[in-house]
Amino acid sequence: MNIWIERMSLRKLLMLSLGLIFILLGFELNAEPLDFAPSGELRMGLYSGSPSSLVINPSTNERVGLGYELGLEFSKAQRLKYAPIVYPKNADVFNAAKDRSVDLIFTNATPVRAQSLQFSKPVVRIERGYLVSSKGTIRSAVDIDRTGVRVGVSVGSSSEMELPKILKLATIVQTTSIAGAIGMLKNGELDAFSTNKGILFEMADQWAQAQVLDDVLGYEHIALGIPKARAVDMLVVNNFIDELRRNGQLKKMIERAGLRGVKDDE
Repeated sequence: MNIWIERMSLRKLLMLSLGLIFILLGFELNAEPLDFAPSGELRMGLYSGSPSSLVINPSTNERVGLGYELGLEFSKAQRLKYAPIVYPKNADVFNAAKDRSVDLIFTNATPVRAQSLQFSKPVVRIERGYLVSSKGTIRSAVDIDRTGVRVGVSVGSSSEMELPKILKLATIVQTTSIAGAIGMLKNGELDAFSTNKGILFEMADQWAQAQVLDDVLGYEHIALGIPKARAVDMLVVNNFIDELRRNGQLKKMIERAGLRGVKDDE
């Protein structure tokens, strides 16, 4: 009789243990929101020419960029295949996120974009400013807002939305790519170009005559964004960012990307 009771107790203990294992497994699966990447691979929206997103070394063809690396590390953390998708400009990336053609982007977390995206906490804060020709007459932001001065902005950028609040006399000109903006500055179609200084310094590296003005127009709060329709736990994303900052990995990513103009007060 005692042996039978012991066997029954052992069987119950085994069943209880198995049940607990299944519960834990189920919790583990639910702890990784599949809506981060419903297709099974994390499609990261990027645009070329910006160290905050993606820069390709022409000599080695190596890909660097803060957005690129953040997407790569997040895909590893979620045990997902990484699928970076590169667009010509940031506006295309934002539109892809709105259409849910990509799962994750790294962009300026503006109130307008927050209508379509759910944002993480800011990852970096980058100064906004102007790029001009060092051989021109513009020496500071004071010289910009004058009749006849043409200031370039990327189509769909936050600068395109913000500059009309700052500039009353200068003419704002839309550009379709970073390379195109450099060309317009070189041939005199633009007197200045405005965006975050991470991009401006990258542009200046490609043109010996370029100068990034010291003036700070404001800041872009760059964060990870996910389509609003996705049922995801943003705490997972914020914890991911906190861990990168805590272990020093975020700082190394910024250095590898060569991202400048970062306000280091996070």
